[in-house]
Amino acid sequence: MRIIQTMRILWVVLCFCELSGAVMDLTMTSTAKVTSVSHFSISCIKGEHSPAEVKLNIKRDNRILVLPKPTTFKVQKDSHRVVVANDFINIDNIGIFYCEAAQEVPPLKLTMINNFIGANFFPTYLTMTVNRGETAHLSMELLSPERRDVTWKYNGNYYYMTHWDEVTDRTVTLTVENATLANQGIYSASYFGDTPLHGAWMRLIVR
Repeated sequence: MRIIQTMRILWVVLCFCELSGAVMDLTMTSTAKVTSVSHFSISCIKGEHSPAEVKLNIKRDNRILVLPKPTTFKVQKDSHRVVVANDFINIDNIGIFYCEAAQEVPPLKLTMINNFIGANFFPTYLTMTVNRGETAHLSMELLSPERRDVTWKYNGNYYYMTHWDEVTDRTVTLTVENATLANQGIYSASYFGDTPLHGAWMRLIVR
């Protein structure tokens, strides 16, 4: 899988996966460059040679970033190969999104992260991949450095606290030693007591 993204430009996720004896070619994109949430959209595109019976859907992970109100964005079938999520309002477009190939059990999922443009943190990498048993160094750049402790969360739950004097060169780092499959998932960093919106998320993959 290949991911290309910054917080302010077009986001692209590609996946070529074995699916029921055929190759599933999926591409997930978003218009992360737009400044108005009403113009934000996410698309999931199925390759020309992907199985026709596979249905696509776009979902948001409401467990990692819990919003005060349920999201209202709509997912529409744009063609037999494309589904599009749009009609986002407020901060519905911030967080973790998945493109699901619903015919698989469990569903095949692509992951997309959309961080808040006004956040205090910026991930060095949106996705980091390590081999099982290796050490992962997850790092975030502090865009607004403060003498405050940093809270790390894993899949939305508290994981670790970094003291402010451990920040080096405006960068805070979380070390995951001897990584296993149980360590892969979504990690976030934010100042202690702050809303997660002012932090940032990244993904760790262990293979």
